[in-house]
Amino acid sequence: MGLLAQGEAFRSTKFTLWQPSLPLEHHLPDYGLTIALYRAARLAWVLLLIPFHFILAISTLLLPRPLHPPPSLLPGETQWTFFQRLLLPLVKRVIWAITDVGGAPRLTPQQERRWIGWLVALLDFAYQDGGANVSLAVEDCVPGDAAWQRRWIKDEASDPYELVHPGPVPMFWFDARAGSEDVSVGARGSRRARDGERVVLYFVGGGYCYGSPTDGNRCFILAKRTGLVVVGANYRKATSADRAFPAALQDAITAYTHLLELGYTDIILAGDSAGAGLALSLVLYLTNTLHHVVPDLVLPSAMLLYSPWVDLTLSSYRSKLALEYEDDILNPSMLLHASNSYLRNLKAQASPSIDINSSSPFALGASHPFLSPALPSSLPTLRSLAKAYSPETPLRMLIFAGGSEMFAPEIRGLVAGLRQASREGGGGGVAVEYVEVKGEVHCFPLVPSWVSPAAGRALKRVASFLTA
Repeated sequence: MGLLAQGEAFRSTKFTLWQPSLPLEHHLPDYGLTIALYRAARLAWVLLLIPFHFILAISTLLLPRPLHPPPSLLPGETQWTFFQRLLLPLVKRVIWAITDVGGAPRLTPQQERRWIGWLVALLDFAYQDGGANVSLAVEDCVPGDAAWQRRWIKDEASDPYELVHPGPVPMFWFDARAGSEDVSVGARGSRRARDGERVVLYFVGGGYCYGSPTDGNRCFILAKRTGLVVVGANYRKATSADRAFPAALQDAITAYTHLLELGYTDIILAGDSAGAGLALSLVLYLTNTLHHVVPDLVLPSAMLLYSPWVDLTLSSYRSKLALEYEDDILNPSMLLHASNSYLRNLKAQASPSIDINSSSPFALGASHPFLSPALPSSLPTLRSLAKAYSPETPLRMLIFAGGSEMFAPEIRGLVAGLRQASREGGGGGVAVEYVEVKGEVHCFPLVPSWVSPAAGRALKRVASFLTA
């Protein structure tokens, strides 16, 4: 079944007072004045209802529980704190207003490499545990020559239509120890690895269409809490066909091999949402496609995944199931929109003169194991991942999910598949720690701990995992 057919049941977000989506909105153009005005109207509606929302939220502090507003007026889990009830629905509505319709912003190369200092400072204040004393620098890592591309960009990472090619990847370096005397700097400004030094390679979320490593405080917090170097790879976002799949996977490969060239041999892959899905695509590519043709390949030592998006067929949450996750900050039609943007090249009609491998993403579409590793059909690929590691040195994985998030069913499926593959692959190739917290939303560890106490507990576990 094609992606559009699978997503047909939820082409529009459910119509509510808070999110008055209309069936016609997905017929609007992705760019231009029309969509800009429509987004502005959505944002205006969100702002207009803020006082009403605040009154309802405050009423939960003043009234006994039997008199609380009904879920239709004030969505939220019963165990939410006041700040969760106050802020998370607003976050959901802003995301709905901006990302549920239209195309993601097409940033210039300069914009992709820039960060806003005052916004970083504001986020540090909001999180109360972020970027203070963490240095930040950005540089490009550039794909190598034709020989490099023949070695690293193969099969699933190549575009048979030759529309997508490897390009420079902005790398944001977050370092809490930049002032130390033993920091060595490469010729292009990169921080070269010291003996046995560990590094975190982070891929930001945003449905493969939005996001930068400097959005939020995710990378700052990891660098500050662990003392590790965190490198955020700003992979291409799917704002046009030449930046859609496999562009993000090519950029992930470029960033990873760049760290290998700098001497890093202990690399932890990390990411949130779509970025976590990209980290999984990268490790599956390394262990399934490259492991047998690059004998000296250094594989990642561990993975940290916040709410990974691991079913791009959207089969894990049809419209009926989605009703169980209405308190999440995501919505179904936004996911359909993002998936269609990222996989637009897979829907292209194959030219008779181009031979497409039957196991290629361009033949299998969204059901390819690199794109949807949570599907039962992806188990053989997960077995190859497990077999690439030994029981003595397994791939350590820490995976988080919120019990109320839309990705929860598919993440549970991924964890079950990884554990089964590890058992069948020799008993220890992958060591999975899975943390699901009831009532929490998508990527809850990225929420300030004063909003969600579970986020603070999660970050303590993350710091222990990354430094173990």
